Amino acid sequence: MLHTSILLYILLWLSFAFVHSFLANPKIKGVLQAKLSYRYRFFYNVISFVQLFYIYYFGSKLFEGFQKFDLPMGIELMMSMAVLVGVAITILAIWQYNPSKFIGLTEWQEGRNGQQSTLNSKLSTQGLNKLIRHPLYTGMFLMLWGMANSALGLTTAICGSAYLLIGQHFEEKKLVSYYGEQYQAYTLSVPAFLPKPFGRLKKQS
Repeated sequence: MLHTSILLYILLWLSFAFVHSFLANPKIKGVLQAKLSYRYRFFYNVISFVQLFYIYYFGSKLFEGFQKFDLPMGIELMMSMAVLVGVAITILAIWQYNPSKFIGLTEWQEGRNGQQSTLNSKLSTQGLNKLIRHPLYTGMFLMLWGMANSALGLTTAICGSAYLLIGQHFEEKKLVSYYGEQYQAYTLSVPAFLPKPFGRLKKQS
């Protein structure tokens, strides 16, 4: 039954959210950082990637046999374009941030060499961050909804979007604690996910 598959799949996403929240809890994070030291970020990312892989793997099994939605060709083309644009934005966002930093390898290397972490040393407001505060999330939203052409894809898009929105809320709080008034001023001039109309951007420059 489709509704049973949807419910079980949502539970898988909730398990991901639980593990993510558990590892991000200040007390748990403090204990893990004490044990793992500079390896914590890498460990955290590996756990997240592995869990997401299994969520989608078991999700594909749960929805096995359910056909894709019968959508007009124009809609399918638009969704395919959304995926391509989303992939491009995601790659650019990770590359701009630095893939090594994103994964946690930079922090690991710095820790091994006895260097102070440069992870949050400077607020990045250049490149894509000049247009939107969370380009990585924007790319993921486009990919999620661009692939929402089946029961599995649509449920993934809804669960993934909810997770990203909640994550963005807490990330904003963390960034304010890191950068203070500098980040608050940044939020007033730069939108979170969608760039301002080009005319307005031109007016400001």
